[in-house]
Amino acid sequence: MKKILYCLLIISLIYVCRTKSNQNTIDRFLEGDVEVIQNHIEPYTLKEEATNLTLTKEFTLDTERDDLAEIGLTNITEAFDIDSQGNLYIYNPNPEGDIFYKFDASGDFVHSFGREGQGPGENQQVVYLSLTANDELAVTDLGNMKLSIFKTNGDLARETKLGHEFDAVHPLANGNYLARKIVMDFTSDFLWQNPLLMCDPDFNEIAELDRQVMPNPMQGERLKGIWYAFSWKVAAGKIFTGFQERGYDIFVHDFNGELIRKIRKEFKAVPVSQEYKDKFMEQFSAPMFDDIRKKIYFPDSMPPYHYFFTDDAGRLFVMTYALGEKPGEYWYDIFNPEGIFITRVSLNIKNDADRLYAKIKNNHLYAVQDKDSGFVELAIYHMQWQ
Repeated sequence: MKKILYCLLIISLIYVCRTKSNQNTIDRFLEGDVEVIQNHIEPYTLKEEATNLTLTKEFTLDTERDDLAEIGLTNITEAFDIDSQGNLYIYNPNPEGDIFYKFDASGDFVHSFGREGQGPGENQQVVYLSLTANDELAVTDLGNMKLSIFKTNGDLARETKLGHEFDAVHPLANGNYLARKIVMDFTSDFLWQNPLLMCDPDFNEIAELDRQVMPNPMQGERLKGIWYAFSWKVAAGKIFTGFQERGYDIFVHDFNGELIRKIRKEFKAVPVSQEYKDKFMEQFSAPMFDDIRKKIYFPDSMPPYHYFFTDDAGRLFVMTYALGEKPGEYWYDIFNPEGIFITRVSLNIKNDADRLYAKIKNNHLYAVQDKDSGFVELAIYHMQWQ
């Protein structure tokens, strides 16, 4: 009997040691010339890797506040960004006043600038904005088909005319541009095919990094009921892209457009909720869509993730569809700059069909959150890794 117990103990110790070893040994392999980081359901355990994230709320910008209403800031969407000094820039359409609002690192209002219109420095339909490496505000205006570059004091630095096919342009530190192109075809099997391109300073295409493809609801006999969300972010000299239909497979490119890594992860299936189904069907509620509604079917489970964002170091925060610890929260998978899954956190961040209203800059999380009153607020948290 003692020999049997002794053997069982030895087997148990071997199993524990192997399990611990597997958690510390990163699964890496090549697909062609591209490195793949294979992550599993549970995070890896790495020596000297900070995995405990503490968030401390510093202040909020609440659109229900009278002082914000007085200056014209009535809503906060995903169109905001932060410069290297912690100043915050928010776009808020306003045909009767300024459309960009600047706050300092403490949340105090500095000034507003920019107008709606068609003249120099004026914008009609802002669809994307970002702060460049030189602390310039780059604004993609689909209405006027141009890229406007503003100084941090609100002065217009320069403007570049764009082709009507670009709906988002992000200047890169090496002089190239990251640009999403709009390709729409009502006659093909795919209504939208939106490639993400690397372009040179003259907007000549260098490479296609990734592509969002959405089926044409007017074609075919069946239509999968998902949003086909497409994510792309720039951080730490790298470009991250992901497409829901590809699975949990996130591409990493350098600023020359070269694919250098794939971040892959196993995941637990999450059933499609009735709330998700109802929201998807709303877009086809009119009688003119009767035939399309008959085509729609929902898969057994949700896509592996919804959307992601990055921090300055190149950590990746990926929103899954798994409900978080508190109402309004979801679980986020966090990967270190090498693409290794290190932890998960529960976060409350506003999201919709193909967006996530959050950014990280200067060790601060900026998260838009819905309020019970119907207003939104931007919560600013200090982030500490241990």
